[in-house]
Amino acid sequence: MSCERSPGSRNASTAVVAEIRLACDQRLEAFVSAVLRDVSEAAARRVAEGLALALQASLLIRFSPRPLADAFCATRISADPSRGFGALPAAVDIDGILSAS
Repeated sequence: MSCERSPGSRNASTAVVAEIRLACDQRLEAFVSAVLRDVSEAAARRVAEGLALALQASLLIRFSPRPLADAFCATRISADPSRGFGALPAAVDIDGILSAS
């Protein structure tokens, strides 16, 4: 996240983090803290990817059925994410997700 190259990136990033934190979720806070540990230019792509995932999680936590938000968080922002298609932890409430559809 090079503020030298893009002076507006700091303000944009701050706005995104503020939006993410509206979810008031500990999993999300832990993930965002980890993403923001290194905001050097070398880590810019990783930070952008992490903030995009965090924003998705925040929106799901705030506006979708709880089982769906929990499944997303478990597979995308947990300490041990499994990003493979169909790789869901055993604790995911699949019936809850399907009944909310």
